[in-house]
Amino acid sequence: MPLAILKEIVTYLLKVKFFSLNFYSYPLQLHHFHLLPQCQRVKLQAATSSAVNAVKSTKAGCQASAKATQESTKSLDSMTTIVEINALNMQIAAAVEQQSVTSNEISRNMTMIQNMVIELEKNDAETLNNSNEIKNNKTQLVKVVEHFKLK
Repeated sequence: MPLAILKEIVTYLLKVKFFSLNFYSYPLQLHHFHLLPQCQRVKLQAATSSAVNAVKSTKAGCQASAKATQESTKSLDSMTTIVEINALNMQIAAAVEQQSVTSNEISRNMTMIQNMVIELEKNDAETLNNSNEIKNNKTQLVKVVEHFKLK
């Protein structure tokens, strides 16, 4: 264990009055450790061990938290991917709907064009009949006029 950490632990334990050092008038230094009575040395060693175990436990907890955070990040990345896929699906659905509307409009226009073609065919047939009638009338008129011609 690094010396600085051990100093901090001893200083903390002194502050919380884990043990008393009434016979010292100055702060505890590590090189004075051998001057402590046996029971206080045992208490200090136990407290130090306890502090070291707490640090190890905290380290393990931090590592577990880091691992959980990484897993959460992966889950969030997966959710983000799912959200992106859903957004793409929505765009595709909107495009399909637009294509459907366009297809329906094209179908309606084709029906209108077909009706116009049918109407034009009728008009063409009528025009042909009228032309034939005019031709027949002309022929008859020419015969009638020839009949009245001066000879």
